[in-house]
Amino acid sequence: MFLSKILKFDTFFTGELVQTLELIVTFVSLCGIVFFLLLTADNKKYFQKQK
Repeated sequence: MFLSKILKFDTFFTGELVQTLELIVTFVSLCGIVFFLLLTADNKKYFQKQK
């Protein structure tokens, strides 16, 4: 009882955890997009050198 009042698990799991997961998913998605764009830019330069 005392520990649950300090940590407030009910509010943490409903609100803060969801927001944290949304931020992590957004950050990973943005990093993936940037990585993909950098790879395609490198591939375009490589193919232009071959022609």
